[in-house]
Amino acid sequence: MPSPVGHSLIGLTLGVAFLVARRRTEGWHKWLGENRGSLLTTVIAANACDLDYLPGLLIGAPNSMHRWLGHTALWAALAGIIIWLLWRRLAPRLPRGALPVLLAVALSHIVADYFDEDTRAPFGILALWPFYDGFLISAHPIFLSLQKTSLADVVSWHNVRAVTQEALLTLPALLVVVFYKLRPIRHDVAPTKPA
Repeated sequence: MPSPVGHSLIGLTLGVAFLVARRRTEGWHKWLGENRGSLLTTVIAANACDLDYLPGLLIGAPNSMHRWLGHTALWAALAGIIIWLLWRRLAPRLPRGALPVLLAVALSHIVADYFDEDTRAPFGILALWPFYDGFLISAHPIFLSLQKTSLADVVSWHNVRAVTQEALLTLPALLVVVFYKLRPIRHDVAPTKPA
């Protein structure tokens, strides 16, 4: 499964694209400050499906419940709605279209995990449960599977390579969207009248 780095970059790309207004600012520091709530919320929504690690951590086997019910479209949609409700309570004003964007961000986790090169049985995720109880996995993976059976595995060169590959695949889209959002809007060009 992609790491939190890959999921966060995908979530940030969607959040910046659809929740952040395009306008010229004094600098990227100010832009980050103005949009920190939207950006943080999309990162949380993008990683919500991985909360299924918590029950396994409590029993000493972190992977025992990972990729099961927490990795279904149903759970992702529910997580997106819960995050939206909490955000609505905490924030004075939400960006327009926040709910559908958070749903898309949460569901992006399922889509990214579908394209993972899964190396442990059962292969894939229960993406369509309860409508279909089979595990789904892409025939053409684009993300390397992380090794995480021990602490030594977590900091292995394989995982460094996997996270680097995720960043190379997802960071360019985020940079393009951020550049577009921060690009000055030209108001000095007068519209031409049709002949």
